[in-house]
Amino acid sequence: QLFTLVSHAIGTKDELTAFLTSYSGTQTDETNVSETYYAVLTKDIDYEGAVMPKKDYKNDQFRGTFNGMGYAIKNYAVNNTGGIFGAVRPTAVIKDVAFINGVGASQNSPLVAGYLYGGTVQNVYVKGSYKVANGYRGMFNDGGLGKVSNCIVDIDYPDGATATTNVFTGGTGGGLNTDKMFGIGNATQLEPKTATAPYADGVTFFNAEKANLTPENGWSKYWTVSSEYG
Repeated sequence: QLFTLVSHAIGTKDELTAFLTSYSGTQTDETNVSETYYAVLTKDIDYEGAVMPKKDYKNDQFRGTFNGMGYAIKNYAVNNTGGIFGAVRPTAVIKDVAFINGVGASQNSPLVAGYLYGGTVQNVYVKGSYKVANGYRGMFNDGGLGKVSNCIVDIDYPDGATATTNVFTGGTGGGLNTDKMFGIGNATQLEPKTATAPYADGVTFFNAEKANLTPENGWSKYWTVSSEYG
């Protein structure tokens, strides 16, 4: 059995902050050492409403693995273009994690990551909101390459959010290879549509799509409308 060496075991707000500020820059910058990272969450992390460290959506590039182990990062704010992780490189993996009660300050404040240069994002649940009516970035600032699968993004927009709102990226998604991607939200026009239509509320969504979901690695608790996350 292949043994994976954990570089960061994250169980507190301070440990999460230290992890995110430990790398920066493009893949060739000396400040970016994230290619050696294998980070895991050891419990739910309450960020206590604080703002995530500033990341640029193209120039702060994450190259390692972030395994949420079925836990959640909750109660955080994003005021930057790179979200939590910055840009996602082809070597990167973000998986098995929920992002709960994230608040985007503007339309360019994605709740997970910035630009997708590639990599893998899978088994991710996002439930958050935006302060502005047309805050349409949702999960990522912009699309690109890579594989994104088995994700649910539930965004609450302020009243009057009438612009087409993409819950996954602000752009078209580019060359993204997507599978089992579901959007929920209260915007008048919501993209991308599921097989039938975007859903305005979680209860309707879960009743219609439960058979199409694949909960994995202990994080199915986020996909229940009766839980504190649903």
